[in-house]
Amino acid sequence: MDHPPKQSCKLFAEGKCAYGQRCLRVHHHNLDPARRGDKAKGYEDYDVPNEPGKACSRCVQQLRPCDKEGRGGVDDPCSECRHFGGPGCKCVLAPKNTYNNVVWHLMINQPHFDHKLAAQRSRDEPIGRKLDKATGQSTGGNPQIPMPDKDVKPGWRGKTKEQLLAEDDLLPACVRELPRAYVVPPPVDENRKRKADFYKQLESSRSGPASAPAPMMIPPPPSSISELGRCVRATMDVVKNLVIYEYDTGAQITIPAQNPQTHPFKIARTNAPSAQNPAFPHPPPSF
Repeated sequence: MDHPPKQSCKLFAEGKCAYGQRCLRVHHHNLDPARRGDKAKGYEDYDVPNEPGKACSRCVQQLRPCDKEGRGGVDDPCSECRHFGGPGCKCVLAPKNTYNNVVWHLMINQPHFDHKLAAQRSRDEPIGRKLDKATGQSTGGNPQIPMPDKDVKPGWRGKTKEQLLAEDDLLPACVRELPRAYVVPPPVDENRKRKADFYKQLESSRSGPASAPAPMMIPPPPSSISELGRCVRATMDVVKNLVIYEYDTGAQITIPAQNPQTHPFKIARTNAPSAQNPAFPHPPPSF
């Protein structure tokens, strides 16, 4: 039975893994940052385009050449979207994503193929086809069809469908064979960074030493009721946040713990302390 390969180390691909040989993830040779020096002959100065705002989101995701730059709104789509975008296509320039970022993520998530990229799919091949394991053939999927004429401005100009079908792959074959030589790590996504920082702090707080609970302080009894006698017991109800004072004369008062000196109170009578009902603690508290 074939087992899936271990997960590759993304930090190793970025040159940031601090665990070395102790890392539990795979440090695949094709993800080594040193492979940047293994570019093919004739492509020593080539890098996958990494400038945002130069291609529409659909072309960036599908790694297609794009001529959207310099055009108008969604009714003036690029040639790719015009002929293959279908109904509902919104052709707008990708504000942050780049070809480099897409190639990087495809590379990282291809451990079964040694982190190489698959061949480019034909433009007229249906999207979302599923592999029939019994026959080994791909079936189903949604065909890539033109945008409706009503969604395209009159007089639209661009490449024809036949011209697009005859075009070469955006990426040279050497890039698909060894992507790591031609890409750089994408910038850190701010939302993911905030989430990662949150979980790091949470994990740190869980693994850190437990702090000792603060001692409970019972405030002294009101000084204005000395005629009740000597206070012999003071207890606190932490749920209700009340302090109960008991006196040697049998009197008992209950006052909120926030400010017992000024809060109004009522006096309740209990049995005076005796041998059967001794005062607590011994000696009586001193306030």
